[in-house]
Amino acid sequence: MSWCTSTGGKANKGDLVKKLSRLGAHGAHVQNAERDLQRTISSFGYSLRAKIDTVPVHLWDPKDSCIFEADLPVIYPDEFARAVWDLGKEVFEKVYLGTVGKTGATEYWANVRDRCAWYPPGIPEDCHSGLIPVSLYGDEIHAYRNTDPGAVSVVGWGSDLSFGIEAMLQYGLICVYSEYCECESTYGDIMEAILPRFQYLCDPHAPHPWKDEFRFLLCGVRGDLKWINDRYKIHNYRLNSFCSRCSCVKTADNVYETITAFGEQAQHVPVSHSSFCDSKCIDEWPWPMRYGVHLERFCHDTCHSQLLGSGKCLNGSALTFLCEKGYFTGGRFGQGVYDVALQHQLQFAYSDFRSWAKSAGLTVHHPRFTFNRLNRKHRGMQPCFKFDFIIPHL
Repeated sequence: MSWCTSTGGKANKGDLVKKLSRLGAHGAHVQNAERDLQRTISSFGYSLRAKIDTVPVHLWDPKDSCIFEADLPVIYPDEFARAVWDLGKEVFEKVYLGTVGKTGATEYWANVRDRCAWYPPGIPEDCHSGLIPVSLYGDEIHAYRNTDPGAVSVVGWGSDLSFGIEAMLQYGLICVYSEYCECESTYGDIMEAILPRFQYLCDPHAPHPWKDEFRFLLCGVRGDLKWINDRYKIHNYRLNSFCSRCSCVKTADNVYETITAFGEQAQHVPVSHSSFCDSKCIDEWPWPMRYGVHLERFCHDTCHSQLLGSGKCLNGSALTFLCEKGYFTGGRFGQGVYDVALQHQLQFAYSDFRSWAKSAGLTVHHPRFTFNRLNRKHRGMQPCFKFDFIIPHL
């Protein structure tokens, strides 16, 4: 809402909160709740004057059980960026460079150049301050009572440097379509239409109004594991060999090949971008990869990091590794039975967490410790304890 109020929005954040609170009050008409919510948001929102186009896509007709062609409304990324630019240079820089600004962008690209294999060739260093890394984003949303017909897929995009600003300003909408009416070629139809426009958005020679100071670069894809796997056929979390970037597996006779091996003895063999591409024909590459996005940039969105077991396994293994190194007890793990020593370490870890939560203003309640049977082939292979905590209203 800060964008709305600073660029001519109709009302301030406090007024919106009061209005929504009244809508949620006891005694409100439930059958009109969705209608009233939409009207309220519309009356308080600020309209971004971006051009809306259409692209032909194939959809499934559940009534006649056939595939038909329809025009799907889309906002091309270059049109969206132009609409943001029309709000002013300061707004444009705030949306796409977030709180880090040009100085942060320079530091970001210097780090990428020195440490990341995906750094694109031919990028002059003097343009780092205005170089905006953007990523495709997608997710499915159950918009109406968790029913299949109410599920929609959302395709969007955003700058990787836009963190620090309000979440709803970090993503630009491309399109929304019914997941219930989606067929095998629907998403491919969308990609065929929008990826060339991303290429145009990132063209430094195109007549963009910002071209003298800023430049976009498509370099990533973000989403949860289900979205990435369903759309791009990589990182199939349903399989034992779930990772497309390395040989890591869920279970194996050799525990050092599994996801829980976080120590120096881990035997995960990496898969490079070039070797992945060489193993498949171009038609089998994920759509964004055909436009320069590297394998390592198909990223699990951080907002989904606890789902599908990844949070429990990864965080549990990391905590176990810290306990074995004696991180919480001055570098000493202890002697005797491993179970007893680990229990002792976890008590110190939990105490350390309680101290941090207290200093951060968090309230911890209902601690729940969960220990799985130890894998005797390796001492650190069980998940960690878990706990609930309440974040107070700020």
